[in-house]
Amino acid sequence: MGGRAPDWVVDVGNTRVKAARLGPDGEIAEVFAVDPDEPDLPLSGDVAALSVSRPHADVLLARFGDVPGVRLRILGEERPLPIEIRVVRPEQVGHDRLANAAAAHARAGRAAIVADVGTAITVDAVDGAGAFLGGTIGPGPRAALEGLRAAAPHLPDPGDLEPDGVLGQTTREAMAAALRYGFAGTLDRIFEEMSEALGGGPALFLTGGGAEGLAGVVRVDVELVPHLTLEGVRELAGRSA
Repeated sequence: MGGRAPDWVVDVGNTRVKAARLGPDGEIAEVFAVDPDEPDLPLSGDVAALSVSRPHADVLLARFGDVPGVRLRILGEERPLPIEIRVVRPEQVGHDRLANAAAAHARAGRAAIVADVGTAITVDAVDGAGAFLGGTIGPGPRAALEGLRAAAPHLPDPGDLEPDGVLGQTTREAMAAALRYGFAGTLDRIFEEMSEALGGGPALFLTGGGAEGLAGVVRVDVELVPHLTLEGVRELAGRSA
C-alpha cells in the first residue's frame, strides 16, 4: 500500500453497502453491512469508497457529503483507479473486480486469481506485476435459483439448507446440492483454466457473501478471505493518497 490508509473503507454494491473501520495499522477492525438506500453507518475521518452502483453512491454522498468530521471520496471518480487494466474496454470493468485484483496481488505478491461469490460470480486474474487481465462473469447461486424458480414456480426455495452430500433425498436437498456442488465444480474448472493461462502457480482466493458455502467443497487449494473487496478499497486508496 503506497500511502496512509483511510479511517474507513466502503464497498457500495447493488444490494448492500459494506463498510469497515480500519485499525491503527490499517487492518480491518470492524465490518458493517447495511441497506444501500439507508446507509446508517458511524463513519468518521477519512472515508474511501468504491461503488458499482451510481444511484447508491449518490445516496452515500447525500448522507455523508456534508457531515462535519467526515471526508468522503469515491475512488475512481476524479481520476482512474491506480491499477493497470489489460482488457479491450477497461472503462467497463467493475470497480469491485479491480479492488479484488488489487487486494489479491497485495496479499500474494505474485499472480493471483480471485473468485467473488455474490449476486454474480466473478473470477478474475492479476499477473505478477499486478495488472488486471480480465476474467469471467456469471450468475451466483441465488440468482440462478431465482431464475430456476421463475421458470418452474412449483419448486420450493431451499433457503440456507446445507446438503449432506450430492444425493439429495428431498426436492429441497436436491436443489441445494445442485447449487453447492454445481457452483463448486464451475469454480474448480475456471480456476484450473485460468491457472494454465497464467503459466501455473497463481495464488487462489475466494470471497463474497456466498463464498463460505463453497469453500469446503471446491477441490482446488483456495484461501477464503471474506472481506477481500474491502481490503482492495484500502489498497487502492493507499495508492491514490
